[in-house]
Amino acid sequence: MPATSLILPTSSARVKALAELREAQGQLKQHIQVIEKNQQGLATLNAVSSLVSQSLELQQVLNVAVDKVMEVMDVEAVLVFLLGYSREELVGRRAPDFLSEQNLAVAREVRRKLLSGEVLGQPYEQRLINKDGSEVIIKMATSIITSDG
Repeated sequence: MPATSLILPTSSARVKALAELREAQGQLKQHIQVIEKNQQGLATLNAVSSLVSQSLELQQVLNVAVDKVMEVMDVEAVLVFLLGYSREELVGRRAPDFLSEQNLAVAREVRRKLLSGEVLGQPYEQRLINKDGSEVIIKMATSIITSDG
């Protein structure tokens, strides 16, 4: 068996190496703390996201009142959240402001069928454009509510 030799650093070199090792350990501990904080933040974000998703799934009725000229008369908080606008920003605006041309055609066809009393396939998919320009896909079921006058 060949002989092995171990070269030990000099005393000052060992002290320097140990100091560098301790510094590296300190930096490693700081990085671990940052990672743990990020993991906690991610866990919190995931929990909030899950709660929002569950809330939206439980909210089977997403009420929005639109008049004959497609102007928003009233809107629920969930739709306010999904579109990224305040309630005040939504009420009084026209529904087409939140639809692409293709989806505006779907909305107009639904409106035509409702006003003429035709049977409407329900629910149907509608793609809304939220405040940041991204699409929000929802399933809609619509009905007409009339009042005297």
